Amino acid sequence: QIIKEGHRVGNHTQTHPDGWAMEASAYLQEIKKADTFIKSDLFRPPYGKITKKQVQKIRQAFPTMNVIMWSCVAGDFDTAKNGDWCAGQAIRFARPGNIIVFHDSEKAFPRLEVALPAVLAHMAKNSLVSIAL
Repeated sequence: QIIKEGHRVGNHTQTHPDGWAMEASAYLQEIKKADTFIKSDLFRPPYGKITKKQVQKIRQAFPTMNVIMWSCVAGDFDTAKNGDWCAGQAIRFARPGNIIVFHDSEKAFPRLEVALPAVLAHMAKNSLVSIAL
């Protein structure tokens, strides 16, 4: 449905491992497993953790794949935080071209439902994004 609506999706591995804790070949296998379901030229490493050797393996196996890193994680997954804190975290990093990670999950939703509208309003007010519905 997401793809049918015109959005892009990316590979994020099959089981969301910590790249710093894995050997490069095993990490590549995680990406290959996910690739059987998600055909994409975009890859975002879980936790933003990836080694140079892993990047080299990805480029060898998937020459057109782009490794995408984030500028800020809003922290919406952290149940010790609240939505206002997450919004503040994201707004501090709201710059043209930056990537801010929010999570679409039941765990994150209580913070996301507060933070995301506040961040989008801030970005629209400050001409950091144009929002089209």
